[in-house]
Amino acid sequence: EKEIKEEITYVESTLLFIENSQDVISLREIEEELIKLNYIKSLHNKKKTKLKKEVKYGMIEGEDYLILYGRNNLENDNLTFKVSAKDDYWFHVKDIPSSHIILKTSKLTNKLIVKSAQVSAYFSKANLGEKVTVDYTLRKNVSKPNGAKPGFVIYVSQKSVTVEKIELEKI
Repeated sequence: EKEIKEEITYVESTLLFIENSQDVISLREIEEELIKLNYIKSLHNKKKTKLKKEVKYGMIEGEDYLILYGRNNLENDNLTFKVSAKDDYWFHVKDIPSSHIILKTSKLTNKLIVKSAQVSAYFSKANLGEKVTVDYTLRKNVSKPNGAKPGFVIYVSQKSVTVEKIELEKI
């Protein structure tokens, strides 16, 4: 039963990332992920060039902070476990599919907590105007169980903040 629930969560998060995709490259990356995990068969000729993997996440840059967000499950894993430092802050909407958000800053303020949580809410399954609870913790408190699907993590020592899902331009 636990495996089935994890499977459903994974598929729901993949659907979210497909809906949020801004371009063909994002969709192709999700397609590659699903092919790799044998969810779908490749419809392309095997010789088709592999995607160039330069950009591994989205980014919002401020004067004293950097907010990074994954745009699919593989980007979430890459961001959380390869790009971030253990003392960065990690955000994720509680109990619903959303992007992994990494906040890089030397000084954590309430304003930055809310901003990062709003980015997390924006890249989630929640509807605009809906209030959501966002968990956050130090990146070192996030781990991946052995054999878990891309994007699936467990975390401890989190705090929570409730924010409204608003348009990205207003954050």
